[in-house]
Amino acid sequence: MPGVNRHVHFNGKASPASSSSSWPSSGGPITPPPTYGYVPPHYPLHPTAESNGFVNPVLSPNNPTFDFNLTKPPTSMMDYASIPVSIWQQPATSPPVPSMAVVCEQLPWILNIPGNIQFGYVSVGDLVFGLYKALSTPVSQSEFLTLSPRGQHAVSKAFKNRCKVCFDSDEYRTEFSQGVKRVDFLVGFTKFSGVRPDKIGKWTLLVRADE
Repeated sequence: MPGVNRHVHFNGKASPASSSSSWPSSGGPITPPPTYGYVPPHYPLHPTAESNGFVNPVLSPNNPTFDFNLTKPPTSMMDYASIPVSIWQQPATSPPVPSMAVVCEQLPWILNIPGNIQFGYVSVGDLVFGLYKALSTPVSQSEFLTLSPRGQHAVSKAFKNRCKVCFDSDEYRTEFSQGVKRVDFLVGFTKFSGVRPDKIGKWTLLVRADE
């Protein structure tokens, strides 16, 4: 098809208009065990100009607690093992919400993050792991073609660069076979920098360059 970068691979499946994820997954290898009967603590609020509630301080912009690359699972962050389970289970927002619609300036999609059924709200863990899962969604060819030629070139380059840093040839083949993902639309701005309130009902994902 004219206009398609022939060096970019697609998995042939159209991605949905939004993505969702749930944390923790029962029995999953990347989730800390839940503490049943846990009561979320009252954490200090950080008022903003928006009227969409407040974000948990550990998710505030430039808070170093969650310093990780969105191309990799949160378990890869350096301090993952030292983050208490109680932090993962805290509400991501105040007041707590059953789901979060997350937007990002670099992305054309709304990332819908559902809350954990056990708690009835979106926890810090739900949001962090949910963002990674949502951004790992493969991009369809039709979505790729909505970009300008310059945008297609930038996303193609981001896809190739992401594959190049794979640990070994098996991982490379796996990543390449899955094709372009939503995270590639961030074109290198893949470091998590926090979340802030946006318009009513939405939250903004902040990212920075992976240096």
